[in-house]
Amino acid sequence: MKREIIKLVSIVLIVLFTLSGCVTTESAGTMDSESTLVASYEQGERYKIDGVNVTVLEGTYYEMGCQYGTLLKDEINFMYRSTIEDNIIKGGVASFERLKEEVVDVAWSGLPHSQRELLRGISETSGLELDKLILLDQSMTAAVLHVSEAFGPEGFGACSCLATWGDYTKDGQTVVGRNFDWLNLFQRCSSAFGVVLFKPNDESVETAIIGYAGWINAISGINQKGLFLETNSGLKSAGLKVLSDRTPYMNELLAILLESEDLKFLSNGLTTIRSNMGMLVNICDSKMGLCYENDCNETKLREADSPGLLVTTNEFRLESWGKPIIESESHSVRRWDNLNALAEENKGQIDADVMMKIMDEPLHLGNGKFGKGATKPNIEPNDIDVTVHQIVAVPGERKIWLKVPGAIDWTLVDLNYFFSE
Repeated sequence: MKREIIKLVSIVLIVLFTLSGCVTTESAGTMDSESTLVASYEQGERYKIDGVNVTVLEGTYYEMGCQYGTLLKDEINFMYRSTIEDNIIKGGVASFERLKEEVVDVAWSGLPHSQRELLRGISETSGLELDKLILLDQSMTAAVLHVSEAFGPEGFGACSCLATWGDYTKDGQTVVGRNFDWLNLFQRCSSAFGVVLFKPNDESVETAIIGYAGWINAISGINQKGLFLETNSGLKSAGLKVLSDRTPYMNELLAILLESEDLKFLSNGLTTIRSNMGMLVNICDSKMGLCYENDCNETKLREADSPGLLVTTNEFRLESWGKPIIESESHSVRRWDNLNALAEENKGQIDADVMMKIMDEPLHLGNGKFGKGATKPNIEPNDIDVTVHQIVAVPGERKIWLKVPGAIDWTLVDLNYFFSE
């Protein structure tokens, strides 16, 4: 009700002068001092909170897709040109025809009907051909298949996650920090970064994903029930391979978030599906966090490293894998050690503000020296990727803070405003 009242006050004058189905842009009105409604289309709305896009979609999956494509049209096409066309195709990594065969056709054959409808709608209103849109959504798969020459046999990906609760946090509830580390070109895509929130009319759980325009996969997400999920590359432990007979894993994660009402259901979902590539998945509610270590054949649960603390970087930690823990080019072991030490240093005091400070601690100090953190805001000569965006989440409060190093400072997105009551 709160959101509906504010929305009415914010756009009532526009509605009087706007035909049904037309796009309303810019002067749509400021809802409060931080959130501005910049565009609306049918039931969809796009807001700007500082530099962060927040796009709220409502209706059938096809209708939400049409809203998505309309409201983020420029950003979707920009992302395709920047990450796929210029970087992979024109860069000589792989032709579109080859990518269509090994990425697009494989993904489309495994996507659920709801996500196919979502993509069809996005394609129709964004003007980006469906095959190209699918490739954009599956850009990480394309990169895993073809960028190993640049990153070595371990592939790439250096994400870090610190989940704390109980005795580690100020009030006992879960506080999570997450770095998404990838190709540095994504630091230049901050205008297309943000939150997309799905409000399906089929009684699914409303779900927000955090990523880039054109993506529908849940590389990071939080749903209406206060369940947070984030993914890290597990290629270092699982090997550099992608199976072509699986539904794309991160699209499966979106489907699971849309169905999950509690941590147990979400946990059961993760043990039911199988990943198409090496992946680490961290899930949290207001009370605790869990990590799932996945290769293409098996999913294993890793619980707290100590009561109230869970740290994940890029290697499998369970002894049952029988894999040695060896430092990587992306300094996965050092990042894991650093985050554990920072958690202990701040034990009992961690809240969102403290977690943001922890996630701001750099891994590199320059001149080959290392800091006490895990974040990599700049390209370093002795590393292979950078931190392209960061998240701090308090799942129980349905609040997230987002940052793009060098472009967007820590910005609160209070999802209580956007989720239904």
